[in-house]
Amino acid sequence: MMKIVCGLPGSGKTTYVAEHMVPGDIVYDYDAIKAALTNTDPHANRSLGTAHEVTNAIFNLILDRDYSDATMWIIRCALSAGEVDTARQHGAQFIILNVDAETCRNRVNARDGERDIDYSAMSEQLNAMKAKLNT
Repeated sequence: MMKIVCGLPGSGKTTYVAEHMVPGDIVYDYDAIKAALTNTDPHANRSLGTAHEVTNAIFNLILDRDYSDATMWIIRCALSAGEVDTARQHGAQFIILNVDAETCRNRVNARDGERDIDYSAMSEQLNAMKAKLNT
């Protein structure tokens, strides 16, 4: 089974997965993979270039697999319409963490210090994904 957990930065996606996964589950965490590829903090807000392309290539490989023997957890802020369609074809379950931007910003600032995150743009992406899920 594939479970896709989405929400704004600071909404609790990683915490949610940590609290619900069981031994043997697999986790794709965009931030953690990006950090491993760039040797930076998992929540660093910077241009990713090739690291972004590699992380998305891994994601696309994940979407093309069958997870009948384990749960594949995917942690992302939001998915594109095409990614939603592909995930649906594979029977993915979507879990959207609906936490307001101000609460998320406060959590991120407490965790990482002041960061320049465009919550407006990310909210738009998340809302577009929610709209796609409702079609």
